[in-house]
Amino acid sequence: MIFEFGTNGFAIIKSNENLDSALNIAENFHSDLITILRKNNIESTPVIGISSRSLRLIPSERLLTEAEHAADHAAEDTQSPIVAFRVDP
Repeated sequence: MIFEFGTNGFAIIKSNENLDSALNIAENFHSDLITILRKNNIESTPVIGISSRSLRLIPSERLLTEAEHAADHAAEDTQSPIVAFRVDP
């Protein structure tokens, strides 16, 4: 499931994926997205923040907050456009 999030972002819910698998999916997606942006002469560099329930029973707001913080860290670090919020369940 994919939803518009904020003024220029998207939130994606991918069920039944572990964090390592989500990172692989995000890396492939990010690479494809960069290719599409460059073909259209868009120099913006997207970032991806990932969070996971990881066997936790938490509200959706907390999950979104964790993903937002991960994206904020990715935006600050030019070497890592993808950051995952890894928790200890």
